Parts: sequence; structure tokens; C-alpha cells
Amino acid sequence: MSVTVGDISYATYLVHVLVLSAIGRLLELMISPGIGATCVLVLVGIPAVNFVGALVYRLFERPSIAILNDTQRAFLIGVALKVRRRRAA
Repeated sequence: MSVTVGDISYATYLVHVLVLSAIGRLLELMISPGIGATCVLVLVGIPAVNFVGALVYRLFERPSIAILNDTQRAFLIGVALKVRRRRAA
């Protein structure tokens, strides 16, 4: 199953500040501040943010959604069974 940008957008939103901050701090240690460091931050940061966002989506968000869907389905089935029992009684 392919992951689209729309699928990972919320995870990307959640991690973008952390990833860009980490990359920025690493760049401070390696490159003097200026336009070059900013260009590197943009060129490295955008793919890195999307990559980490995709990882968070696959490892946390998608499994959580599946668990919640299963729980909701089980709850609705339980409610439907209770309604049937009451009608049959």
C-alpha cells in the first residue's frame, strides 16, 4: 500500500519542528550561519521532515487507527446484539 502526502500530513505537521530544530542544531556545529546554512537546511530539511512523517504515520498513526476502528466495530456489534436481545425478549 502506498502512502500519499495526504496520509502523512498530520504526522509531518507534528514532527516538522522537532526535525528542523535537530537539523538546524547540527548545521550550527558544522557550518557557519548564513545563506549557505539556510539553503542546506531547506534542501535537507524538507525530505527529512517528510521521511520522519512517513515513519511516524506507518509506525504509530496507521496502527492506532486500525486499533480504534476494530474497537469501534466491536462496540457497535455489541450494541447491535444487545438491541436484538431486547427485541427478541
